[in-house]
Amino acid sequence: PFDVGWIAPERAALFAEATLDGAPLTAANPACDADGICHATATAPDVIGLHQLCVHDGAADRLVHSWRDHPSRATIAIVLVAAASYIVVALHVFGGRPLFIDELTQVIQAQIFAHGMLAQPMAPHPEFFSSMLVADVGGRHFSQFPAGGPLMLLPGVLLGAPWITCPLYAAIAVLAFSIFARTEEPRPGVALGATLLFAFAPFTLFMSGTQMNHVPTLMWILIGIAALTRATRS
Repeated sequence: PFDVGWIAPERAALFAEATLDGAPLTAANPACDADGICHATATAPDVIGLHQLCVHDGAADRLVHSWRDHPSRATIAIVLVAAASYIVVALHVFGGRPLFIDELTQVIQAQIFAHGMLAQPMAPHPEFFSSMLVADVGGRHFSQFPAGGPLMLLPGVLLGAPWITCPLYAAIAVLAFSIFARTEEPRPGVALGATLLFAFAPFTLFMSGTQMNHVPTLMWILIGIAALTRATRS
């Protein structure tokens, strides 16, 4: 048995099947008792994986109650943990450096902006510098990307740490998503689960450690969505 009291019983089977990566269950819908304890059977390795994800002894309920009763404190805690996780990925997975040609080109453009220029004079030997994503026009070079992405990297470049920008923007995106989730989803457990899934999904973790423009773009989209939902509710 595993405690999924914070999940609606009618969704417990779908939750288990998704968590167990499609492993067959002995019943289409697990039986849940009055205490919210649901029972299903799967292979031993899958049960071990599910056991690590399911929280026993009412811990999940306490998390949901904290999210509901102390919204600011709970949200700030999630945002801070997410930001720390993204920074760890940026420094220890990617070494604080741009690795893809897209982010490398945008960092170069951010460095050009940091010198107060839109384009930089070409190097004496451009064959050792130019790339497929850097335009060389009239003796000057600049990134082919729109200016918005490099401008979002500019604060980090000016601080000498361009790697810090995307983790911070991703943390702001988590904050905006949590506001959206609280506004649109009346069930606190579902809103909390969606926020945690968004913040700590592997794709979010690894993308937030890069210097790609996907992260600030996502941040601005979520800020807009959160503001729109709050405005239409007020």
